[in-house]
Formats: sequence, structure tokens, C-alpha cells
Amino acid sequence: MGLVAKQSVWNTIILYAGVIIGYLNVTIFFPRVIGAEGYGLTRVILSVVFIAQHFALLGTPSMIMRYFPRFKDVKGRGLIPYALVILISGLIIVSGVLLWFQEPIIDIKREQSPLMENFYFLTVPILIFNAFYLFLSNICRVNMNTSLPLFVNDIIFKILTTLLLGLTWWYDWSLDFFLFLWAAAYAMNGLILLVWLLSKGLLKLGLDARVDRLFRRESMDFSFFSMMAGASNSVVSNIDVLMVGLLLAQNSLEMAGVYAIMVYLGNAILMPTRGLGTIASPLAAQYAENREDHKTAELYESTSRNQMITVGFLLIGVFINLPSLFVFMQVDYSIGMPVFALIGLARLVQSSTGINGVILVYSPYYRYTTYFIFGLAIVSIMLNYLMIPVLALTGAALASFISIVGFEFLKWLFVWKRLSFQPFHRRHVLVIALGLVLLLIGHFLPRVENIWIDMVYRSTIVTILAGLMILKFNISKELRQVVYKGLSMVGIRI
Repeated sequence: MGLVAKQSVWNTIILYAGVIIGYLNVTIFFPRVIGAEGYGLTRVILSVVFIAQHFALLGTPSMIMRYFPRFKDVKGRGLIPYALVILISGLIIVSGVLLWFQEPIIDIKREQSPLMENFYFLTVPILIFNAFYLFLSNICRVNMNTSLPLFVNDIIFKILTTLLLGLTWWYDWSLDFFLFLWAAAYAMNGLILLVWLLSKGLLKLGLDARVDRLFRRESMDFSFFSMMAGASNSVVSNIDVLMVGLLLAQNSLEMAGVYAIMVYLGNAILMPTRGLGTIASPLAAQYAENREDHKTAELYESTSRNQMITVGFLLIGVFINLPSLFVFMQVDYSIGMPVFALIGLARLVQSSTGINGVILVYSPYYRYTTYFIFGLAIVSIMLNYLMIPVLALTGAALASFISIVGFEFLKWLFVWKRLSFQPFHRRHVLVIALGLVLLLIGHFLPRVENIWIDMVYRSTIVTILAGLMILKFNISKELRQVVYKGLSMVGIRI
């Protein structure tokens, strides 16, 4: 876990710096500069893009991650151009499909919200820019640079978004002009990665290199199932925001914006899994290629436990501060609390299962990931369709909870029964017990009238107690080292 721990800590720092910037954008700048309806429009556009991009990528990021170890000695020559041709083909097809279905999608909300009609076309350039960023970011990852793609997307892009919002407010730019610049800004992510890869000599197209027919058949089969798994997973993750924007009869884009804020908070507590996953994924691919099952088992157990601890701690931290956060964000507590509770619990379950999805993707049973998630995507669409008109935002959150928990359970059970990897041990039970104690303490602390003082003192006490629990009960040697390092940075040595 040395390399994993080192890079995941650095990645987590980047991710949470991005969360802070993104939080300011989401809760302050977007609603105040372009309005709740304008912000809701951007979330609906991105939901369409995030669902469509997995079909456009045609599984090429997973292909690079899976097969790069075979081409490592030649720095990916042959593999990269082969994947690039597939990517470009996918982008052409999916962009055409998006434009073909433009009118039917717009007709759903034409009378209630003309904004969708005016700006739907922005889905295509954002799709192209983001797809190339994801493609290049995986080339960085297989070369063990996981931090640069995160820094570009989670720091630089979000700062640029803040700058665009500030300029829009200062110069009173129109919504049209802001949205054009916002869409164009997505091109920057891929350009930065492209320049870095070329400068390091890591982007070897090797146009003279070829891949044999057997490899093409194997890789296309793998890529197809990876694409379907990724696309279905994206449907489960994004269909709720999209369907809130399409199905609610009144204030649909505004409600989509409110729901997106709750999803943002839920995704924020999941950030440690991204920091850990970016480095754990290529390691899992390497272990699978070399058949090092003992290392895979160790990685599986440690990621499960560490993610349960970190995500559980963050879930508790947000939950005990929800009343103050909702006052600041101007969100009705009765609307936001059940939505966040369901989304937060779903994210905790998702993180606690560790890297079971990664293990399954790099195993001979990778097709089953697609079967599971495709079925659950259909279930998610049906649940959202049935629940949103009746329960509104809570219905969307409940549909997501059922879909995510169901998918994680199927993956966990399959990996256990077919591959004999089991991440849960007695220390997981101890983690849950300590988490419940921490939640009760944080919840019953006396409230302070000033919301800023209340959040600071409440969070400080819970953080100190969490650190003491990690040191006292030794539930994670990796996080124990992080606590020691944090204490030493402030001059405390134990």
C-alpha cells in the first residue's frame, strides 16, 4: 500500500480543494450569477453528456488500462492509435444520435422551459472535449501519473469556471455568452494533458505499429462490455438529475438545481474513493495480468476498510452540519435532508465494497459487470419514472439508493462466490460501531446560534474524536500513519 497510500493522499488533497471551489460555485456563484434555472440547465446538459460519453468512448479508457501492461515496453505503440480510431468513430456516431434526438427531448419541456431548446446543442462540443480528456487521463494513469488529470479537472477547470462566473457578474454578460464560454472551457482539460504527455514522450502513436487480428477481437469484446458497463453505470448516476428536470411539472429546472446540490454533497463525501481508485485501478490490472491473487486480496480488503472509514467520517461530518449548511445554501431542510440522507447512505455502501468493480472488470468474468449494471440501469429508469411524479426529489433519491445498493450487493456477492475475494472482516464491524457513536455525539452536541461557529466547533470535536478512535483502536494502519503525520505537522508527536 505504499504507492497507493502516498498518491491517494495527494489525490485526496487535490479532490477536496476542488470540492471547496466547486462548493462555492454551486451554492453561491452559479445561483446568484445565472439564476437557479440557469444552474439547473447546466446540470441537465451535463447529465446528458455524462450518459452519452460512455457510448462515445466505446470502452477505450478501460481498453488502455487493461492492455497497456502488454504494450508497456513500447510505451503503448500500436495500442494508443488503435484506441484513438475507435474513440473518434464513437464520437461521430454518438454526436449524430444526440442531434437526431434533439427535437423529441426538447419537446418534453418546450412550453415549460425554453432554455433547453436554446442550449441543447451545447451537449455535442462538451461531449467531444470531455471524451478526449478522459481518454488522455487514462494514458496518464497507466504511466502512474494520477494527480495531473485530477488537478486539471478538479482545480484548474473549477477555478476557470469561478473566473467566468465572476466576469459574467462584473460585466453583466448574457446567459448565452456565459454558456458558450463555459462549454469552450472543457477543451482546456484535454489540451493540458496532451501537452504534458507530448513533453514527456509518453504519447507514442506508433502509426507504423499494428495490432494483430486476435488482439483486435479480444480487445473489442472487452471494450464493448466495458462500454455497456460504463454507460449503464452513468445512467444510474445521472438519470435522476435528468429525469427531475424532465418529469417535474413545476419549476423543473430549479428543482433539478436543488437536487444537483444534494448530489454534489453526496459525491463530495465519495472523493477519497476517487483519490484511492485512480492508483488502485492500474495496480489491480497489473496484479490480474500477473495472477498475483494475494496482492489483489490485500488491496481489496484495505481499500474497503479505508474507504468505509473516510467516507463514513465525511458522511457524519456533513450530516451533523446539515441544518447550518441548508441555511447557508438557502435550501428547505424538509426537502434537502431526506434527499441527502438517502444519497449519502448509498455512497457509504458504494465505498465500503472497495474495488470489487475493478477486480471484476479485470477478471475473466468482466462481462457480468455489464449484465448487472445494465439491468440496474433499466430498474433505475423505471424507479425514477414511477417515484419522481409522486415523491418529487425524495423519489429520485430513493430510486438512486435502491439502484446503487443493489448493484454493489450483486458485485460483492459475485466476486466472493466466483473469485473467492472477500473484503469484510471483524474490523469493519468495529468501524460501524465507532461511526454510530461518533454520529450520536455530533448530533447531540448543543447548537450555537451562529452557524459558522456551530459548524467549526461541531466539526472540530468530531474530527478530534475520530482521530483518537483511529489511534486507539488501530482500525487502519494507513490512516493511523496519516493521523501521525498530521499531528507532526502541527508540532504534536506521540
